[in-house]
Amino acid sequence: MSYSAENQLMNGEYKMWHQNGQLSFSGNYKNNLKDGEFQEFNDSGVLQKTGIYKDRKLISGVAIVQDVVYDRPEKPAVYINGDEAFDEYLIRNSANIDGLRKVTNPKRIDIRFLIDKTGRMTDIENISEFTAAELSILNEVFKELPAYTPATEEGIPVASIKDLSFIISADGLKRNTNDEVFAKPEKMPEFPGGPVALREFLSSNVRYPRDAQIAGAQGKVFVNFIVNKDGTISTVTLARGVHFLLDEEAIRVVKNMPKWIPGQLNGKPVRVSYTVPINFALQ
Repeated sequence: MSYSAENQLMNGEYKMWHQNGQLSFSGNYKNNLKDGEFQEFNDSGVLQKTGIYKDRKLISGVAIVQDVVYDRPEKPAVYINGDEAFDEYLIRNSANIDGLRKVTNPKRIDIRFLIDKTGRMTDIENISEFTAAELSILNEVFKELPAYTPATEEGIPVASIKDLSFIISADGLKRNTNDEVFAKPEKMPEFPGGPVALREFLSSNVRYPRDAQIAGAQGKVFVNFIVNKDGTISTVTLARGVHFLLDEEAIRVVKNMPKWIPGQLNGKPVRVSYTVPINFALQ
């Protein structure tokens, strides 16, 4: 299939395989929309489900979704009892942590959670710098991982990434509600000049590492970052890598991007999580 980095459009046939090499998913996309027959297979290669789509709408059969980790699911994962219950969880688990007494100045902490299809939090990754003391506090707070209602695609539970911002202080760990990171605001952020300008920036700045060429390394590197309210780029992380040299180059280029036009929600700029694929192809 073809995947356009500048506007993130998928076109053509798309397939995925189980680890044993058996086909697991097959379908066709047209301008990022499901269009045609989609099939799902078990790890023995036996067809399990079939769905026919037209312009993303299921017209017959059953819904078929990819078994991948979504960074922008249709319906994001939410704490099982709501935000107030999550705040109570933070207060309860922050109480009586000795390390908090040594926190003299409040600090913002950005964390990325991986939530599986059952709503279980399976991984926590820092996307801002932690000290050893702060990491110890976070491990103590989240030693009992909270339960979520999983994200869904077409009504089907899927694994997803959820970025949250916190304030750590002597009073405990609290959600940074004034600086929430959104995945799907009303208006997505945009590279200055639009998709064409982004393509030109990438083509002008990406350098294919020579050692990676010699090693025959190629493929798409997916880089995630946050577009802040002022358009600056922060918390640049590797979403999916190919080879450490290509990964490092993709991250370097993204960190050097100019200010973006920020995303908006209710007419106001907001912080938005954004992922860009950068393709490295040997001629």
